Amino acid sequence: MILINTGWIKVYRSLLHHWIYKDPEALKLWLTLILKASHKKHRQKLGFELVELEPGQLIFGINSFTELTGINRNKLYRLIKLFSEDEMITYNTEVSSQYSIITVSNWHFWQAERGKLPSPQASSSREEMPLKDLKNASKTPAKPLRDSKEMEKKTNNNKIMKNEELKKHMPDINKIWEHYCQLFVDIYKPRSFSETRKKKILARLKTFTPDEITAALTRIRNNDYLCGANPSGSFFAVPEYCFRGDEVIEKNLARPLKKPASKASVISERYQQALEEEKVEARGELS
Repeated sequence: MILINTGWIKVYRSLLHHWIYKDPEALKLWLTLILKASHKKHRQKLGFELVELEPGQLIFGINSFTELTGINRNKLYRLIKLFSEDEMITYNTEVSSQYSIITVSNWHFWQAERGKLPSPQASSSREEMPLKDLKNASKTPAKPLRDSKEMEKKTNNNKIMKNEELKKHMPDINKIWEHYCQLFVDIYKPRSFSETRKKKILARLKTFTPDEITAALTRIRNNDYLCGANPSGSFFAVPEYCFRGDEVIEKNLARPLKKPASKASVISERYQQALEEEKVEARGELS
């Protein structure tokens, strides 16, 4: 077992000109990533399995990094996405449902061993280094770090593209949402049709047709357990569950379509008791 929690890393002055320097949390996350990245090829024990890591790679879990850095979970996810879009990292989420493997781009270039470093005279304000010194360090030369304006422009372009895609599919999204509201009108009324919910439905439309999604929703509505008939009396069939992922739609499409459940079977016992109490109070006021 190789211990990688000791030693040091190199931090270049070009960081002062990078967009992450203007965001304290982005800077903290970036430094955490390069500090935790492996400097040698080794195997790391995780639970009951050994994960093989190459230099510049590390195991990433959203919960563990939220606790480690103190960065909000949503902000952490957005920053990782930005790092990936800016080609600072690549990450593989297919290895496990519990964690991802993050690879710091051009790790050999920026963390080259002593004696393989470019001469100080060759460095500019952007830390551009000559390719002749990289024969043993990296086959792919590092790209100059992008400034904040370029990154902001790319982010804005991505937002415009996503908004256009959302607008294009709004008729189907509205149809699915109206079907959901009609199905659960007697037991649940969503407060709003938020942008997040619209985007979740849009994501499901990339895999399923509108009819398939509405069919899955109908089967969810017929599931007594999800609709309140469970020991805790909780209503689980909220939009966040129904549109959470493709696996939810796929799993419920596979369920047999049974006769729609009655209202009494899906309202929790506590809610029924409250209704009875209201009736008793009403009779008392009328007598």
